[in-house]
Amino acid sequence: MVKRLEEECRVQLVFKKSSRAPLVITPAGQVLYKRAKKLVKEENSIKIEVKRANANNFRLGYSELAGKAWLASVITHLNQGRMLANIETKEENSHLLEQHLRE
Repeated sequence: MVKRLEEECRVQLVFKKSSRAPLVITPAGQVLYKRAKKLVKEENSIKIEVKRANANNFRLGYSELAGKAWLASVITHLNQGRMLANIETKEENSHLLEQHLRE
């Protein structure tokens, strides 16, 4: 698979120092790896988003501080559009919020 990628990209992605040494990733290989990791993560996010697209619900995440500042006005606005029945809210510490919303 690495050989096919190297041929397609026309660049060396890994090399061996000797028959006993492990493979060494070239700078081009590191770029490919980092970008591919991001693509896989994005693909997973897309799958989740597509799966939830027809669920007719809305996830609203907020930190305690932000929630106190603007949550009431957001709820009022959403209630005017009769959307409150479709909303799931979660208050978390900021560092846990993103992870919880993804789950």
